Amino acid sequence: MDSAGDNATRRSIALAAASGFNLKVVNVYDNAKDPAEIILENPRNWEESVSNARGIMDYYFDTAFGRFDRKTVQGRIGIQNIILPAIKRLPNKIEQSHWIGKLAAKLGVREEAVVAELEKIKAENSYSANIEPQKPKKSAYSFTPEG
Repeated sequence: MDSAGDNATRRSIALAAASGFNLKVVNVYDNAKDPAEIILENPRNWEESVSNARGIMDYYFDTAFGRFDRKTVQGRIGIQNIILPAIKRLPNKIEQSHWIGKLAAKLGVREEAVVAELEKIKAENSYSANIEPQKPKKSAYSFTPEG
């Protein structure tokens, strides 16, 4: 995906989360370009992919911890740069607390340190300030190559 597409995807994720969507990520196999290709080739592969969809926060954790070494300071900073903005966008404070605790445990740091870094982050979805968060009631899927 090019940078314009990546930026559009990030904005869409932020807007959907602020609107109360229950976001999930579907892994796309065999380097298919989009779901239509998978469905045309074998609809059961798509059904299986959708049934194995992961929550967006689990996806961010897997991506960040897979990309960076949590044993180094630079790795920890890279991980926080991916995960903390996603936590900041969560409208529910209890859910935020859950992911703060998980991040602190995986990094081997105190939750207070994670909270302090989270407070430094500005909300990325300021353009959606007029949208009132709702209870999750819908599902949206993001597609990513298996990797």
